Amino acid sequence: MEKTDQMREINGGDFIMPKLEIQRINTGLGFGEGSITYSERIDQVGEQKIKAVESAINSGELLVPIDTDSDSQVIDDDGCGDGRVVRRIFHGEVEKKHSLRRPKVFGGGPAMAAASIIGLGDAENQGLQELFSNGISSLKASKIDFGGHTDSHSHGPNCGCGALDKAPEVITNVAKYADSIKNSIIGLGEDTTDLDEVLDNYRNYAAKIAEHNADYSGAAVMSEIIESGKIVKELDGTHNEMFIVVNFVDGQTIDQEKVRELSDGDIQVFAVDAWRLYDIADRLYDGEPQATKHQALLGELAYTLGVSATLTKGDLPVYAVTPRTELVTA
Repeated sequence: MEKTDQMREINGGDFIMPKLEIQRINTGLGFGEGSITYSERIDQVGEQKIKAVESAINSGELLVPIDTDSDSQVIDDDGCGDGRVVRRIFHGEVEKKHSLRRPKVFGGGPAMAAASIIGLGDAENQGLQELFSNGISSLKASKIDFGGHTDSHSHGPNCGCGALDKAPEVITNVAKYADSIKNSIIGLGEDTTDLDEVLDNYRNYAAKIAEHNADYSGAAVMSEIIESGKIVKELDGTHNEMFIVVNFVDGQTIDQEKVRELSDGDIQVFAVDAWRLYDIADRLYDGEPQATKHQALLGELAYTLGVSATLTKGDLPVYAVTPRTELVTA
């Protein structure tokens, strides 16, 4: 475990030193049936580039603040944890010049809102397309901004975001790998109260949609995101993710561009800003009991791990970045 210290002055010459604890949780989740892999790319990429990226993760230098808007307010919209390069950015039909740093969760807020509904057992009477539409509506009603991404070679029913395009497989894989997902959530240090119920709700919903997801389309979800006037980034290139970094530090995210720079584009990381999952659950279910918010969070975590199981071989090393604050008198 390695730590990075940052310091900011407060009243009377005292200092708050936010300490980052960076821990490699495992050498891979150990479950998955996707094509994105670490072990099969080691020889191709080379030890030097891998060590450079690992060093950057362990030093904490990849952690950067969420950007602010033109009114100096921290931006609230989110995107996906996909590690590929941004080719273009759109706000409706207007192309933007700069890509701002925003929170990253698999599939963006729409996927996490849908995941919370499944986790709470409230998706039973909803088809998958309807579920995502209702998730987007709930984000709007709760005044939670959100975004998404496409890619340069998506077509037909796909938008280019695996967490959206492969939603049926993701939900099925949460049910399939439920025991392993439970162990992974324990490994992240999360309270597992009601987790068995959440996973049962995923099993039930997976069985429901097994024969009724033919009409589902990630492109249709993305169209609704675009029609909502949200920021959508078009990504380019192939998936070269070799690590998963789970960040619990509020208001910070992972500098994925730095990873690509360190490796000449040969290595990318999946970034999951876990604090954003808490934020979404808390705001979606404002006024509800804490147990409801926690169950919604577990639904988000289950979907996140289901995305990993769907897109990767389960051999990407997982790092967790957590804060620890100490008061020191100067």
